[in-house]
Amino acid sequence: MSCNFNKSIRVRRGVKKLVGKPKKAGGATRVGKMVQVAPSLFVPGGANPHPPPESVFCNVVENGAGLFRLEPRTWERFERVNGNLSRKLGLGTRTDTLRRLIRGGFVAGARVAPKLYTLNLASYWTHYDRCVENPDFWANPKVRAEYWTAI
Repeated sequence: MSCNFNKSIRVRRGVKKLVGKPKKAGGATRVGKMVQVAPSLFVPGGANPHPPPESVFCNVVENGAGLFRLEPRTWERFERVNGNLSRKLGLGTRTDTLRRLIRGGFVAGARVAPKLYTLNLASYWTHYDRCVENPDFWANPKVRAEYWTAI
């Protein structure tokens, strides 16, 4: 059995269609459309600015007839809500937006200590995809009210 584990796989989340042409500014960058993830807060859509992980945990699964495949192990991943995480998600350094999304029930998360929130990243990306598919998501007054009352 031979496998090529050095094959690159490009993975993109979010916006399926880029608008505009790629721009070069010190290196090739792609410009996508902006996605509204909270009232008055937009993040760039398009190509993922973070490179894929160098290694992945996998399970070896039998296909039958003596053949096997590697299946990436998935689990719900919770991250501590802080300025670093908020910046990586393109929301700036303030954590108010993430805390409101958690309290409003838009994303899964919990307040595990008086000043500590955790965020389920899978639910954040589901929320992100929902905002991409429905650009008028935040135009609904009921949805906006749920967000603003979660302060």
